[in-house]
Amino acid sequence: MDDQSELIKVLVEDVRTIRDNHLHHVEKDMASMKLEVQSIDQRLTSVEGFVKEIKDLLKRYGMYLLAAIVATSGLPMLM
Repeated sequence: MDDQSELIKVLVEDVRTIRDNHLHHVEKDMASMKLEVQSIDQRLTSVEGFVKEIKDLLKRYGMYLLAAIVATSGLPMLM
């Protein structure tokens, strides 16, 4: 009976060690992921700014471009 209780104590300690190691690795992985998310967020912010600039440019000159296309395609039809 004494051997079994000693074995149980050893197993409990092993399980605690495994749990603590697992939690430590999970914590490290989460910290790493937070840094990666911050980096991605910075890059995404710059991409969003670039897309906004393109949209503004298209809104500004889109009507002129459309008018030029309509005018050039309509001109040969009249001839």
